[in-house]
Parts: sequence; C-alpha cells; structure tokens
Amino acid sequence: MQNKELDGLVERAKISALLTGWGYWRDTCNWARLADCYTADAHMLTTWFDGTACAFLEASQRMAAKGSNLQHYIGTPIIDIHQDRATAATRIQLLVRGEIEGVAVDATCYGRFHDRLVKQNGTWRIQRRVPVYEKDTLCVVHPEDELTLDVERLQTFPAHYRFLAYLQSLGGATISPDLPAPNSPAEHQLFKEDDAWLSSSQSPTKADKS
Repeated sequence: MQNKELDGLVERAKISALLTGWGYWRDTCNWARLADCYTADAHMLTTWFDGTACAFLEASQRMAAKGSNLQHYIGTPIIDIHQDRATAATRIQLLVRGEIEGVAVDATCYGRFHDRLVKQNGTWRIQRRVPVYEKDTLCVVHPEDELTLDVERLQTFPAHYRFLAYLQSLGGATISPDLPAPNSPAEHQLFKEDDAWLSSSQSPTKADKS
C-alpha cells in the first residue's frame, strides 16, 4: 500500500473516531471531551438549536440538568478530504424519552449529520454541522397506556421530524422550521455548498461557515 493511500485511511479513521466520540461524549455528558470536538468558531444546527457550538454546549448542559434522556446512534461516515478540510455524511438515530400528558413515550428520529471539518494543529475538529432528518416515529413506553396527540399542533411541524419536534416543543424548545428535507432543493444546495467549500484553496476561517 502506497504511503499516500495509507495516510488517507489514517485521516479517515481519525475523523470517524471524532464523529463516533461526539455521540458518546454527548450522551454521557462529558462536556470537556464534547467541547474538544469543535473548532472555536463552530456552528451547530438541530431541531431545537441554531447557533455556536459553545452556546449549544451550554444549552445541552441545562437540558441534562433537568433530566433529559436521549441517545445518539452513530453510523459509519462517508468522508471526503481535501488538504486541511473534510466533509462527512453520517447516518444517525436519535432516541429521546419523554412524557406527553403524563404518558411516557419514546421518539426515534432517523437521519444524517452533514459536517464540515478542519484540521488544526494536527487534529480534526467539527466546524459546522447541519442535520438532514428523514423520518421519525413515536410510541408509548408502556403498551397499556393510551396516547392522544394534538393533531393541529402536530401538523405545524415539518413531516420529516414531526413527532420529535412535537415532543421537544412540549418541553419548551423552539423548533427549527426549515431543516433540509431529504431529496429537497435545500438538501441539494447543501451538497453543492459543501463541495465548493471542500475544494476551496483558502485556509478555513470564520467566514467559511456560509
């Protein structure tokens, strides 16, 4: 195996470990390790948050202190690397346990994380994350329970993350209304912008987050 090919495999392994670690550090509330996954100027977008990674960490800590119960299952990422930049698309499952009108429920959302990453001082870090949620489900934890949803409220949320958003909104979250949907113009534009960013010869800076 040539050195260039081996180097590429090593860099992909490092990025994969970073993205897998992100899910573990988030779920185990290891905030210091989670913070180390990001560049100083990183941006995060989720169903309930749009802002800096620093603010995301603070908000996540507040949620954990209130007893939030969630897990991230992280798949194998598809990674493209160009010099000190990389993009990664990673299949994920988000599992959230909560209550609706006193009934314990599990919401499961399936989708992808689309990340821009930069290599700083020999270490890969996330500079921007945009999720594409594909579909979600909601079920009661105890089979004997009956669950009634406010259908009018439910239909105000995007179809591809409707049940998750419904549950999160009941907890006081402000829901992002326009995350890219699968096979939508917004998703195609995301791919186009990420490809252009990846191939740029300029060093990654704060201005590169568009």
